[in-house]
Amino acid sequence: MQSDEGTAVMALLVLFTATQIILAALMLALRHSAVGRAWVAGQVLACAAGLLVIDARGGPAWFLLAAPALSVAAQLLTHRGVSLTGDRPSAPAPLTAGVLAISAVLAAAVLGSGSRLAEVTGYVVAAITAGFTLACLLQRRLALTRRSRPLVLAACSVQLLAQCCGLYAVLEAGAPVPALSAEALLQLRLLPALVAILAGLAGFTLMTMEAMLAKQEKQARLDALTGLLNRGAMDGAAMVLAAEFNRHGHPLSCLVIDIDRFKYINDSSGHRAGDRVLQQIGRVLQEAHRSADLAGRYGGEEFCVLCPHTTEADALLLANRILRGIRAIALPNELGGFASASIGVAQIREREDGGAATWDKLFGSADRALYEAKRRGRGRVVLASELEALPARCLPARAKACH
Repeated sequence: MQSDEGTAVMALLVLFTATQIILAALMLALRHSAVGRAWVAGQVLACAAGLLVIDARGGPAWFLLAAPALSVAAQLLTHRGVSLTGDRPSAPAPLTAGVLAISAVLAAAVLGSGSRLAEVTGYVVAAITAGFTLACLLQRRLALTRRSRPLVLAACSVQLLAQCCGLYAVLEAGAPVPALSAEALLQLRLLPALVAILAGLAGFTLMTMEAMLAKQEKQARLDALTGLLNRGAMDGAAMVLAAEFNRHGHPLSCLVIDIDRFKYINDSSGHRAGDRVLQQIGRVLQEAHRSADLAGRYGGEEFCVLCPHTTEADALLLANRILRGIRAIALPNELGGFASASIGVAQIREREDGGAATWDKLFGSADRALYEAKRRGRGRVVLASELEALPARCLPARAKACH
């Protein structure tokens, strides 16, 4: 009759195999996510390392030599998956560090007698990597802010504990008089590793799904051509800032930018050429505006930059910087010359009833200044404050302004 300890090891073998099948299916499902690919691959390697340790009892000796290398690779991939999360991902574990870590394990296998030195080295390096991953998560408090954070922290903690248990089991197995039987030491190596994989299966799956949803939400807010905010996202953010202005009175300015004679570019060189010009202007806006500003494509060839805590005079400096950048964009060869834009700048000075009304008034003022810039000959910046002293009949209607 098979011993209870042998039955336990056989049960672990079945659990590791079933988990490996689940991970393989999960890898296929998350193949389009960089975060998912990284951590699932790490868990697959960790599971493979556990299977090699089990099979090493009756299999080739190289099984025990490959298992430590797989464990190290698994922790490096897990760290990479975690580091790719958040709005500002930290640098993943360098490839050089991974190569050196795995090389150290293999060198220990060659230089040591048997597999024990390689296993000890593998567990030490894997524990260091798991500890580094856990430390990165604790320091980056904004990386995971939803339900996945405690699960991922728990998974990384269990992975660190599993490496420590494995190290103890290997060292104890090499002692002259082991405190535990060989079967118990094997279970000490395998059971925490399995729990760590299962914990990762829960935590990292939720983390990946949140990362995918965040990416989709971000893409829904961006203009596909320029990478700037789209009109819906721009309006939503603008109304929040306008409401803040109504409460606190902090300066709030707006730039409305329109590409001069853009229809002529499309008609003469084609819409693809026009798209390339828009993309280059999008890059100019991304490079010119400050981190606190919001830049978006408002529609067609019209762009908008919203500048919180900014007076009209400071917004004028930004407008001139953007204008210089646009003037450096070369038009298609058949047209020659460089791009041009008209810019209207406005600062909201009076509180309105609600954020939407404040935003409408601010945008309307900048928009009127924009079309005054076109009336004056295009390729220039006009301040809305300059128009306040002019009679309404002197200002051009938007529909009659020349593009």
